[in-house]
Amino acid sequence: MKQAVSCDEAFLDATDSEVEDPELLASSIREEIYKTTGCTASAGIAGNMLMARIATRTAKPNGQYHITTEKVRTGVSFIQKLLSFS
Repeated sequence: MKQAVSCDEAFLDATDSEVEDPELLASSIREEIYKTTGCTASAGIAGNMLMARIATRTAKPNGQYHITTEKVRTGVSFIQKLLSFS
């Protein structure tokens, strides 16, 4: 599923695709954008749209960042530890 957000932002849900490596898919799309338009693109890869948007911000400019399930678990664990100190 593709979803355009603005004239320069879109999301691709590759959950049901046969692509095994989402980072390779993002690299291929970014390369095609550059070859076709001469414009660079950033990509955020994650399990949901919110995390993907955060990853995209981390990736800018002209990069990509993957928030894996393990990174999410580590972050949640860290926040839980912080909250337990209060």
